[in-house]
Amino acid sequence: MPSIPALAHWINTILLTAMPTLSPWTARRLTDWLVSILLMHSITTRVVAWGCALGVSTAARAASHERRLRRTYRDAQLSWSLHRAILTTTLRFAPAEPVTVIIDETTHTDHWTLLTAALWYHGRAIPLAWVLHPGNTRRATAFWTDTATLLDRVRAVIPATTPVIVVADRAFGCPVFTDQVAAHGWSWVVRVQGHTRLLLRGHTEVPIRTLVARRQQVARRGQAFKKAGWRTVTVVAEWAASAQEPLLLVSNLADIGMIRHGYGRRSAIEALFRDWKTGGWQWEASQSRSQPTQEALVLGMAIATVLVLLVGTAEAQDVLADRGDRPSPRRPWAARESLFRLGRYGVLRWLWTGTMPALGAGLSLAGTVFHERWATTVTRGGRLGTAIP
Repeated sequence: MPSIPALAHWINTILLTAMPTLSPWTARRLTDWLVSILLMHSITTRVVAWGCALGVSTAARAASHERRLRRTYRDAQLSWSLHRAILTTTLRFAPAEPVTVIIDETTHTDHWTLLTAALWYHGRAIPLAWVLHPGNTRRATAFWTDTATLLDRVRAVIPATTPVIVVADRAFGCPVFTDQVAAHGWSWVVRVQGHTRLLLRGHTEVPIRTLVARRQQVARRGQAFKKAGWRTVTVVAEWAASAQEPLLLVSNLADIGMIRHGYGRRSAIEALFRDWKTGGWQWEASQSRSQPTQEALVLGMAIATVLVLLVGTAEAQDVLADRGDRPSPRRPWAARESLFRLGRYGVLRWLWTGTMPALGAGLSLAGTVFHERWATTVTRGGRLGTAIP
């Protein structure tokens, strides 16, 4: 089978397996759209229209494809529910094995803000859910209402039996957010401001910032968030010699190693945002001010990211299989690339050579063997002791 039709068949199968109720016309248009995104490495409508003209088996010109795309953006079936269905059939959770969900917000120039939840996956992040708002305008709903909506959507994707650790930066370091997370029965790790009050044993109340000095690492148990009536927490504070300010983490977990390890995964969502912008789908090059159009573009980026990670995982597994089980202190040369970039290269190799990757059934979140052999990021620095004074 020629490479582009084979790629289209694979994508179409994923769409119809996830949502059998898709009309054949909608499935065909979505398939052509996603093939063109992967082909052109861009989400912008004009560029994708050229991809449709070059890659799909019709005689229509790019201008005609652009008009079809704009009609596709208005299709009621293009919603987060489609992405949820794809994730449900793609993600492979392991019973009782915790996963890390990262919450953060990014922007499209000054025009849009995107509140996003993503699942950590071998140094990269799988987009789970999002809430889009116009930028530089008064929000139609309160920010914490949006975070509650976001967490509800994450709950709809992750099985109830899977332990979840939610990680977020300082913008979310308050009890309004952590109480929302705890209401789902999940653990949380957030970075907080230095003036956050901490009640220690012996009823000593101090700003968290005073716990640590430069070149120090400290762990304490106590109660934080005074104005909200105190919450029992573990505090992990670290001030690197080269840092201008300390890293102050608060969590409802007791294990210090899990707290540091969980927060260390937060950078994966920043990599996801780069993949969506200058490092991948060129979201900021799309100039539409229409919210339905931007909602559709975010959905397209999210689905395309999942597809690329599926190909990247297959490429990585192929490299590891060729390497065999012989011990080596060095990671494979290809592991210098993220699974996202490796997946993009894998799609190009598929299109150029006609060699289809050995695509697996989904993205497995079980076990650490694959990550230990392939991981593209390594946490460096001294270990923080496990004893809590």
